[in-house]
Amino acid sequence: MVLRIRFFDDFLQRITREFMLRQVVLMAAGLDTRAFRLDWPAGTNFFELDQPGVLQEKDSLLRSAGAQPTCTRHIIEADLTNPWKE
Repeated sequence: MVLRIRFFDDFLQRITREFMLRQVVLMAAGLDTRAFRLDWPAGTNFFELDQPGVLQEKDSLLRSAGAQPTCTRHIIEADLTNPWKE
């Protein structure tokens, strides 16, 4: 698990810099903290999608820890288990 996390951290950091990507979308974000613990290039928009209850609990935990994102974080509450029409 640790190697997988490190692999994706390194991958995201490398491609956002090499290709000047400024948008990252994380589906089923869960309790992922990449928006807070990685050093994103200036102007990076980080979109986290997950069920409302999951994101609300996550925000509560992050607030209590005083965590601040290192990018512009966008939270999108969505039930990813159903098809999207829009």
